[in-house]
Amino acid sequence: MKNRFEPLSRRRFLGLLGGSAAFLGAGFAVAETETEGPCIRLALLSDTHISKDLRDSYRGFTPSANLRKAVPQILKSSVEGAVICGDAARLQGLPGDYVQLFKLLEPLRERLPLYILPGNHDNRRNLLAAMKPKAKSPVPGRWVQILTAPCVRAILLDSLLQPNLTSGFLGQKQCQWLDSFLSKAADRPSILFFHHTLGEGDGDLLDTHRLLPIARRHPQVKAIVFGHSHVWNISQEDKMWLINLPALGYNFRDEQPVGWVEAAFSEGGVDLKLHAIAGNISLDGEERRLRWLR
Repeated sequence: MKNRFEPLSRRRFLGLLGGSAAFLGAGFAVAETETEGPCIRLALLSDTHISKDLRDSYRGFTPSANLRKAVPQILKSSVEGAVICGDAARLQGLPGDYVQLFKLLEPLRERLPLYILPGNHDNRRNLLAAMKPKAKSPVPGRWVQILTAPCVRAILLDSLLQPNLTSGFLGQKQCQWLDSFLSKAADRPSILFFHHTLGEGDGDLLDTHRLLPIARRHPQVKAIVFGHSHVWNISQEDKMWLINLPALGYNFRDEQPVGWVEAAFSEGGVDLKLHAIAGNISLDGEERRLRWLR
């Protein structure tokens, strides 16, 4: 069988991964130029909620059917990789959930690097056992990954506190590592990715108060991307963009889309395009251009 995690050769420039970061691909294809147009395009997904029972449904949505529809769309787009921003599994992150998840993702994994962050409905041990990554995380006990392209760096964090417990937690060690890493990586804009929403609620990231001062202290942090709420929304925190990804599995409110987001990163910002496949499909094709604010 073809090694799904070998470097891509269909682009002339390979993005190098920074430091000792763990990752699912040995290289990342990006466009050659740093100054004109996007330097990297990513498919951003969240809350796929795949169950070992592919017939599983919730609120009239069948997550496995949604993922089956999204994968061909992603492959037809011009993205060069994909990120699933947590809650890949349905509820508890059972081994069978990941078996079905990776079967559904097989066409995507054969073509593109794929990065998965743990969410509160994932089980870190089961997820990593299914992925079989080749490298270690720079933060013991957490699944941290770094993707560096010519014009942007994505730092993929682990906010899983406990499977099937709503709230999230980065923890002191991960935050200390992040602060230290950012102090040495100011050469390009950085985007932070994790699963949980920012706030003071019991179901939010419980150490938002610890994370935001770190992000503010390092002006290269331009945006924070997360899922969890099953809401498509863009807002600001000081001079950082907050990008709340829609869920792919199902929404909680009828006015919300179900789908994925195409992100084209360039030197000055990111262009986002929503691909709504269910829920409020009137938002399908919505585009947002975000320019870095600091």
